[in-house]
Amino acid sequence: MRIPQNVEQWFEVPGDADGARVLVRHMEPGEIGMLRADHLTIEDGVRRFPGFTRALYAALVVQWENVLGPDGDPLELTPRNLVLALESVSGFAQFLDDCADTLARTVRQEREASRGN
Repeated sequence: MRIPQNVEQWFEVPGDADGARVLVRHMEPGEIGMLRADHLTIEDGVRRFPGFTRALYAALVVQWENVLGPDGDPLELTPRNLVLALESVSGFAQFLDDCADTLARTVRQEREASRGN
């Protein structure tokens, strides 16, 4: 059994005047499943996952550059600032989803190529 290597990639935020970019980490399906299980609650027989989305984005985003606050000062990547960006920047969550999908495709293709498939 071999533990997969951690894979990260920088993605530039399209059309961003400040040149923002985000370092995204590839997450294995099992890792996402464990994160989801950590946030599982059952209320009246209904499965809910409070906090899962925020935890997922926090696990995906490793670093960012040129992300500025309302005052124009650079924002440090913190859970609070990540939530602020997700809630206030239109399309940022979709951008991160697209980055994660792109990275997952790249990882899958590289693994298939290394196996000779």
